Amino acid sequence: MNKLRLAREKAGLTQSEMGRKLGLTLAGYRQKEVGERKISVEEANKMVKILGTTLDEIFLNSNNQSD
Repeated sequence: MNKLRLAREKAGLTQSEMGRKLGLTLAGYRQKEVGERKISVEEANKMVKILGTTLDEIFLNSNNQSD
């Protein structure tokens, strides 16, 4: 499951609600959440503000493992 979806669900928002907050249709938001359409920097900033999180938490790959 992707980090954007997890953050949205943790915030208690549906895809439709999130899309509406971003000025997107349900289909438009869903395509961005699943990676079918790119997310602009402006949209990414709006998303993290709505979700109360950071760009790093949602969009950076966190495969850093310390052995």
